[in-house]
Amino acid sequence: ANDAIASGLETLGQDAPELIELLTKLAEKQGLQPELEHIKAFIAARNVGVKFDLLDSGKGEKNSRAKPASFTFQVEGEKPRSEIFRGRRESWNDLLIRLCTLMHERHPDKFRAVLLAMPKSFTDSAPVPGEEWPKPVGETGIYAKYGNMDTIKRCCAVLLGEFGYPVTALTIKLKNGAVIPL
Repeated sequence: ANDAIASGLETLGQDAPELIELLTKLAEKQGLQPELEHIKAFIAARNVGVKFDLLDSGKGEKNSRAKPASFTFQVEGEKPRSEIFRGRRESWNDLLIRLCTLMHERHPDKFRAVLLAMPKSFTDSAPVPGEEWPKPVGETGIYAKYGNMDTIKRCCAVLLGEFGYPVTALTIKLKNGAVIPL
């Protein structure tokens, strides 16, 4: 079993934020609140070469995770719109849903067609009763499917392009204080 875990961890490589999120969720399901240092030590003990660039702000913060804290959407010539996430459980999926809500406000005429043209990320089928996913995008009749950080970032970039905005229009601030572009 340890060989399978080590092999899986090595396969992830550059996708370390997903690995951190997975290990954190597994620990939380066991009633633990792991610190980033403990997760890094767990991975290091398995001799897996994984980078943590995105996760560590360099300030030695406890419980830093690559989770969004806010985002700013700014188009040249317009006042920036900022969304601050105040909930404890905000995730990359929540960021996508909020960006979709903003795009729906700005482009209600083509919103549905654009999102449904991305079947890996969106659907018009409501979740099965008792299932958490897919989640509704406001009251649009569109539902977002679950995705990891990298998938969500790519989806946001595609959405911006489809609605005519440059990817530089969206900036994301992480809970650890790092500010990242798409």
